[in-house]
Amino acid sequence: MRNSALFSGNERTEMLTSMLNKYHIQAAFFVITSKLSKDNGLQRMNQYNDAGHIIANHTHKHHNFDVTSIKTYIANFNTADNLLKQFSNFKPWFRYPMLRHGNTIKKRDAMREHLSKQGYLNGYVTLDIQDWFMASLVNNHLYSGKTVNKVKLCHAYSEIIWDTIEFYDTKSQEILQRSPKHMLLLHENDLAALCLEKLILKIKNKGWDIISPTEVITDEIYGLQPNTLFNNNGQIAALYFKATGIKLYDPWAFPWNDGELIRNEFKRRGIFEQ
Repeated sequence: MRNSALFSGNERTEMLTSMLNKYHIQAAFFVITSKLSKDNGLQRMNQYNDAGHIIANHTHKHHNFDVTSIKTYIANFNTADNLLKQFSNFKPWFRYPMLRHGNTIKKRDAMREHLSKQGYLNGYVTLDIQDWFMASLVNNHLYSGKTVNKVKLCHAYSEIIWDTIEFYDTKSQEILQRSPKHMLLLHENDLAALCLEKLILKIKNKGWDIISPTEVITDEIYGLQPNTLFNNNGQIAALYFKATGIKLYDPWAFPWNDGELIRNEFKRRGIFEQ
């Protein structure tokens, strides 16, 4: 939610709300509540809320559960829950930071129990995208005083994300014998503000419908709880690992999970300018 190399936070919010409204798309914003006090975070989140988007819990400080105690993690969750209840479109949905559900069975089950007691749904993703890494590449390049080709950037952004959508949908069909209602994970960053329309049109031109998160989360896949500690790439990755023992984030399983390959692809496409 912070200001960055291309846009201020306010500019990004204006661009995203405008584009989502243009295509009648509802999004769900999983909020790190410590950021509400920075870069007009509270004002901007009210804008998303007032535009009809869902506000949900992503903890207060985005702790990695693998290296955080159960007590600290749950307290962090509770802090966010209390702060988010001020929004009229708040829903008790939780997305684990970094999609890490804990590195022990004790942690995993303690948080599952807490979510159940608090009446929360797990805001699983089925389509985990490396957009955060693409955005960091672009910001680092711009902060060094150089420029980027925005047209080529948005082409790469939309094509890499579409490749990822197809990859996870194929894996879904292998283990579920169907294509579920997918939850696409994107971050509120400059690339989303700049390239969202290109991505929306790509998805629609491929014959897919973009549906609301409230419809997506009715799919039975979101009620499944795989008995595995591996969930770093979302629900499809967890279910696939349980069924096959293959970790879908490994570059040999899917190349766009490899940051170095993305970096080289950006260079190959001539996105980075001097």
